[in-house]
Amino acid sequence: MANVYKPSRAKIIRPAATRWIRIIEYANPEQILPPLMHEFFLELGYSSMYPNFKNLRIGAVHPFALLLFQEVMGVTKLDLSVFPSITISDSSDAEVYSELSRGYENYQLSAEHLAKIAGSASSGKLILSDENLLRLETAVAGGATINASKVSYRSNHNIDINIWSENKDLTSLIYDMVKHFIMGNINRLRIEGMDIQSPIGGRRSGDINVEFGRLLYGANVTVSAVIDTANMWVDVPIGEIATIITDPDYSVTS
Repeated sequence: MANVYKPSRAKIIRPAATRWIRIIEYANPEQILPPLMHEFFLELGYSSMYPNFKNLRIGAVHPFALLLFQEVMGVTKLDLSVFPSITISDSSDAEVYSELSRGYENYQLSAEHLAKIAGSASSGKLILSDENLLRLETAVAGGATINASKVSYRSNHNIDINIWSENKDLTSLIYDMVKHFIMGNINRLRIEGMDIQSPIGGRRSGDINVEFGRLLYGANVTVSAVIDTANMWVDVPIGEIATIITDPDYSVTS
């Protein structure tokens, strides 16, 4: 009778202390644009020019969502202080077709490289836990280096900037201001990770809403940008495997 060979599906699982460390490099337009746009309107002196509409709300949550929530909660008199409002929405993205090969890189992570990674993480450009940062600092202590790999991606993002207010002229004016914000900050946005590619487009008027007991006027600015992101992983040295703890629930059937 011929021998029957049955491969084992058993595997060795790394302990938590030596598990791979993952780092994500990213740029989120919904986080990048609001503070920069807020700074732009302060530089314009917007609130002093339009004291009746000085509380300009800039963020990633649409004012209609806030009003609908008030209605669901049974609020009889809606708080319309959310207007005028500018809402940034990263509506869609797709990987750049010409970059589907994806850049791949192997390198040795040193203390110098880690200092740059820590700085990017503290500024919000990297996703890296404090626990993993501490593990990396320990791994490169004393001049040691560790193996790391990185895969880069490029994607086209379509960004919608929605404007709503109770005054048609003000909506139209904010529309122009938003367009000039993009035009005047092309280089700064590139530094922040957003490379504006296509001409700025939009719709000055034509949108109205009467669902909340007020006549509201809307406008929209659209921006296309290329954003670079990356996925990194670091192989923390395992060292000598002194013992292997077997899974007591493991069993073999014939």
